[in-house]
Amino acid sequence: MDNFDLKKYLAEGRLLKEEVDYHIELLVPQVAFEVESGELADSPYAFATKDEIESGEADVTTYTDGDELDEFVFGRSYDQAKHFEKLHPSLFKVVEK
Repeated sequence: MDNFDLKKYLAEGRLLKEEVDYHIELLVPQVAFEVESGELADSPYAFATKDEIESGEADVTTYTDGDELDEFVFGRSYDQAKHFEKLHPSLFKVVEK
């Protein structure tokens, strides 16, 4: 243990982090995610027209389930979910269990 480097250990994120048990509760029927900008909205038409979406010209995905939003947009990261919650408080909330 003589060569222990605390800065390296911290930088690598190896200290035990308390995991937060949470889930995402949608406040609207669907949340749209525009892949190119990384933005969220309550409708895919906030980013593109129906024709652009249907043709695949616009890369917009809609989520009607908070668990899927968490998995595919936030990568199951509590910190990422909280960040987006602050930016879009009318779309969803992060609920700690």
